[in-house]
Amino acid sequence: MAMLSAVAAKGYGDVTVSDVTERASVSRATFYQFFDGREACFEAAYDAAADVMATAIGEAVSGEGSFEVRLARGIEAYCTVLETNRVLAQAVLFEADACPAARLRRMAALDAWAEQLVRLAEGVPGPPIPVPWAHAAVGAVTHLSRIALAQADARDIEAIAEPATRAVLVLLGRAPGER
Repeated sequence: MAMLSAVAAKGYGDVTVSDVTERASVSRATFYQFFDGREACFEAAYDAAADVMATAIGEAVSGEGSFEVRLARGIEAYCTVLETNRVLAQAVLFEADACPAARLRRMAALDAWAEQLVRLAEGVPGPPIPVPWAHAAVGAVTHLSRIALAQADARDIEAIAEPATRAVLVLLGRAPGER
């Protein structure tokens, strides 16, 4: 959490190991026992944040309900995680691209979410979801989240859940009245 806090406050490019050790109340020696440097620390912090989001989404989409209901629950869970942890949101949505290792992890996480969307639609009425469309849907939700976070004083991230769900359903040709 110390790395995410530092990155959210200063931006990845300006964060130093000292920023992290001060926030974590640990020595530099202790820091280097666990990490090779700030990139490795941010990579680990990103992985932990992505796990939090993946777990929340996975739990939300499991269980009963139509594709549309489960999709809405997943998007709501994603937005809730971002809303309730703005530090995590800032680091994941804006700063991950500044760190080469975290950028690769971000791409892998987005790929996994797209694959999860494809699997979510398997066995339910409607056409299968092509993988590129799933990527576009994940990208749309991510972009709407970035806009909401950038305008944090104007609106909350959770407010985008319903329009994001609608946008994804339209994009995938699964909105009510479009079959």
